[in-house]
Amino acid sequence: MSRNPLFHGKIEYNAGNLEKLSLMISSTFHTGRKLCLFGVCLLMIVFGGSIGYDRIQGMALACAGAFLFPLVNGYDRYKARHMLELLNGNVVTMQFMFYEQEFSCSNPAESNSFSYDTIIRMVDGEEDWYLFPNRQQAYMIDKSTLFPRKADAFMAFMTEKTGLQWTQPRSLLSLNLLQILHERKNTKKPGKREMPERQ
Repeated sequence: MSRNPLFHGKIEYNAGNLEKLSLMISSTFHTGRKLCLFGVCLLMIVFGGSIGYDRIQGMALACAGAFLFPLVNGYDRYKARHMLELLNGNVVTMQFMFYEQEFSCSNPAESNSFSYDTIIRMVDGEEDWYLFPNRQQAYMIDKSTLFPRKADAFMAFMTEKTGLQWTQPRSLLSLNLLQILHERKNTKKPGKREMPERQ
């Protein structure tokens, strides 16, 4: 592997970033569960209102729906707390190096290199980039750590190497057909090609 990466960046897996990562993975590939729970909560509130908030049944139904709303993201926050517990409260820094033919991920314990065609989806978040090798994991990169500080060039480079356009984070309130079609077009089936670590 070349000793001079074209781009490099990193992420610190602290409590806040682990929660953002868990929420991003869930909203990107596992919206079905969220939509079902969101719909149930909304129906409970609506039916409660149709019964009448001045009646015990209506108020109880509406309150139950409002009470369940936080559970839409509750499981993702639970997963983030569990990951933090596995780290024993330590903050792990993951370094990413992007070369012409491959990219590497390393932390103090291990280092691995991967082909760009292992990426199945790319998401351009507000503060971070997310590179998905499958539907359960994502490489998270803090935009402020990118070097050289050429975000547009990095995004164009990743599009060239992966053959994928960047997608935007999903929101249950703003999800639309055009976004869904763009995501489908720019999502590949998970691959299994992993390049061996090089010294």
